[in-house]
Amino acid sequence: MTIRHITQKLAVWASAGLFSAGLSAGAAANPPELEAPALPPPAALASSSGLRLPTTTALEPILQRLPATAAAEAAGQAAQAQAAALRRGSDEFSLSSQVQSREIRSGPDQGRYTEWQLGVQRPLRWPGQAQADGVVGEELVRQSRIQIGDARHENLREILRMLTKVQRDAGLAQLSSDAVALLQTQVRIVEKRQAAGDASLLERDRLRAEAAQEEAMATQDRARAEASLATWHSRFPELPPQPQAHIQLESLSGSSTDLLHDYLEHNHQLLLRQSQWQQAMALARQARAQEWPQPTLGAYLGSERGGNERIVGVQLSIPIPSGSRKDQTAARTADATAARARLAETRQFLQGEFLARLRESQGLAESVAQLERAYADQWRAAQRAQKAYVLGESPLSDWLQLRRQSLQTARTLVQTRFEADAAQAELLLDSHQLWALAEPAAAQMTTMETPVP
Repeated sequence: MTIRHITQKLAVWASAGLFSAGLSAGAAANPPELEAPALPPPAALASSSGLRLPTTTALEPILQRLPATAAAEAAGQAAQAQAAALRRGSDEFSLSSQVQSREIRSGPDQGRYTEWQLGVQRPLRWPGQAQADGVVGEELVRQSRIQIGDARHENLREILRMLTKVQRDAGLAQLSSDAVALLQTQVRIVEKRQAAGDASLLERDRLRAEAAQEEAMATQDRARAEASLATWHSRFPELPPQPQAHIQLESLSGSSTDLLHDYLEHNHQLLLRQSQWQQAMALARQARAQEWPQPTLGAYLGSERGGNERIVGVQLSIPIPSGSRKDQTAARTADATAARARLAETRQFLQGEFLARLRESQGLAESVAQLERAYADQWRAAQRAQKAYVLGESPLSDWLQLRRQSLQTARTLVQTRFEADAAQAELLLDSHQLWALAEPAAAQMTTMETPVP
């Protein structure tokens, strides 16, 4: 610091009455610019960011109107009709009729007679085949219910991710706006100091350039936030992006084993795989039952010789089975074995995926805590650098560099906090612990030890 700089500083303080007051108090009083922060305080930053989730009451009507839910419910109605058809069976009564003319050219019964015959017949299902058809129908209905639940679940996931994006972009835009406002205050202070001869034109211009750069960044953040908000309003116009009534995001509780159990218990992909396995086993039982051909039972009534003869009878026909029926059973059994293997593969994949997501969520939470400590330290360092610059103990570049680093850490903190909240919320959603929304009842997971027929 030059002697001229020190002299000018003392003159400014003396004109404001600060220097004499400091001497009388036994210590130099800080000028006003020392107390004006150039960055949002850590406490304010912590209170302004974090995911806000709407209540269950606000979400339920939205899920009902979304096309994916409507399509899944329509498919469910089709599955119920198909299941009813399977239970009823496709075998139908058949009516037959025959009319003929008989001519006897000699003998006492010589003459022409009209004859006719009416018959009715129907194939018969074996009990084992009827039971297998019923199980296939039940699994179709179960799969439709699982798909309805999965459609609702994926809609909730879309809401969660879009909500995270719109709130994160809004948080970054607010951070940039607050940072620009605080820096503009510092620009005005330096402009007054420069006018009083306590700061150079170079310092004033560098601070103005810094403010202009941050204004450009704030403009980009604001445009990004407005774009996210427009997308949100076009998709969910009835739901505010910053809900006033919101639920508190609860932390993941319990051991990883318990969390994994809850996740697998409600996973729609795994439930669907299991239902497909159950359906494949029912089809194998159906093929085995069809190894015994279906008999066709009928009755008929006839009239011959102009009604002089009446005929009443029953008929039974049974196809002679070929080896293709056993081949069909072998194919269906192999399909059931493959479905069971796919179920085991899906379970194994989901277990690994969940544990990886859980660890990633824990890592993000740890990163948030570390970034909070880092920003608090950097904020204090930037405040000290600001005071040192005002007192002439360090150049402006030191303060600006620390301020840039602190602002970048603040932005990373806001982004990471939203990522951590979103990762945790998605795990809670997949474990059915986030929103208590009613889903169509689906069968519970059954044991993997059920043998393939």
